[in-house]
Amino acid sequence: MPLSPFFSTKFVKWQLRPNTITLFMIFFGIVGSLFFALPKWEFKVLGIICYYLWYIMDCSDGEVARITKQF
Repeated sequence: MPLSPFFSTKFVKWQLRPNTITLFMIFFGIVGSLFFALPKWEFKVLGIICYYLWYIMDCSDGEVARITKQF
């Protein structure tokens, strides 16, 4: 994922724990699902963006855990 290293370095700089990033991941997944359930196409686009952010958070939490040696 080309964007996950960018987000991972920011998260390490901001001293976020990997579990916090996992909570962001869960949030984006739920919000993306809700947007997909709505009928307008604008909400579908927001759902796609949320799912993309979900995937970035999924990649970033492991990277942050490896960088900070946390689990």
